[in-house]
Amino acid sequence: MQSLSMPSANEGWAGGFNGIYNNNTGRYDLWPMMLHLKDGVWREESLPITDGTYNIHQVAMNNANEGWAIFSPDLDSTKGGQLLRYADGRWQIAADPLAGSGCSVHRIGLLPASSQGWLSLTDCPDGRERRVWLDNGTFVEDSVGAHVAPDVYALLDANVQWCAREGMVMLYSDEILPTTPVAASGERYFPETGHTLSGAFKAYYESHGLDLGDAGTSARESLALFGYPLSEPFQEVNPDTGELLTVQYFERARFESHPGNPDPYKVLLGRFGFTTLLRCGTTAVIPNPNVAPSGPNCQTFAETQYSLCAPFLNFWQRNGGLPVFGFPISDTRAEINQSDGITYNTVWTERERLEYHPKLDGTPYEILLGLLGAEDLRVRGYLP
Repeated sequence: MQSLSMPSANEGWAGGFNGIYNNNTGRYDLWPMMLHLKDGVWREESLPITDGTYNIHQVAMNNANEGWAIFSPDLDSTKGGQLLRYADGRWQIAADPLAGSGCSVHRIGLLPASSQGWLSLTDCPDGRERRVWLDNGTFVEDSVGAHVAPDVYALLDANVQWCAREGMVMLYSDEILPTTPVAASGERYFPETGHTLSGAFKAYYESHGLDLGDAGTSARESLALFGYPLSEPFQEVNPDTGELLTVQYFERARFESHPGNPDPYKVLLGRFGFTTLLRCGTTAVIPNPNVAPSGPNCQTFAETQYSLCAPFLNFWQRNGGLPVFGFPISDTRAEINQSDGITYNTVWTERERLEYHPKLDGTPYEILLGLLGAEDLRVRGYLP
């Protein structure tokens, strides 16, 4: 069994698959299975699925008389599938939640003892994921908020709803977001985004920047390295450690406050490169399993066994090195940029994505940093 739903202490449903070893074929013959607990006895339910290769990988009951299940032609419960509905004392194949979308139903979450909840749709032909609001058997696509479909739902009531996807915890709420612009104040104010800088974050921002040849660290050099602030400071759980930190987001970085650290490490940059790759389903493999001899103008880092070569190496060394960028965690590779749709040679480091822009060759801007802060906030629904 792969899923269990108990609408009461005395009644419940369990879904999964069963199998018998076939001596003639030397393999297991498998079929989907739904068990129903009633009057202290588990009994197998009849299902409208004729193909024996299917698997019931989630069951979610509103009550003893109505509920939903997801079945899939793959025994891997992480794969999407189709929807079953329990009504009138039997299981039936439900209509496609978004007719014609071609998406698979991935997960379902119901409000307690309610006919309302959420569906996650994945494997869509256009590459997008979707959330669908379920209301008494009708489906409405939700286009507001995070651009991801959750793996896990914890819906407490109409106003308190939690979910999660690949390390990101999300809350359904009408609270004011930290990315909401604020009025100008006595601190350093950025009218371009409507956000302020103060305290240790302001000091860090103004003392770091790309080397553009200006005296000291100029405003344009700080802007080139970090971009504009996109939020006010707020508290957030560090995805690497689970620690609650005060953070502030910028177009290209996340500042983290670590007041217990010695100077100059009270402000650190978040490991955006590492967590962005993980969110996109590409785990950074460390150490590098395909180490190649490094050529001229290259440096291989023993900590990750990845190399930086010119012009990336020169940029890394000149503009802050390890504290700002972290170690490289990928080889140089061609990638489509999410911001403009153009393919660039990129290198991922622990904290950043370095992009080579050939049209700017020979200028201080031939290497630009990816807009990882903006991309992360947009995926999570903090930015439109």
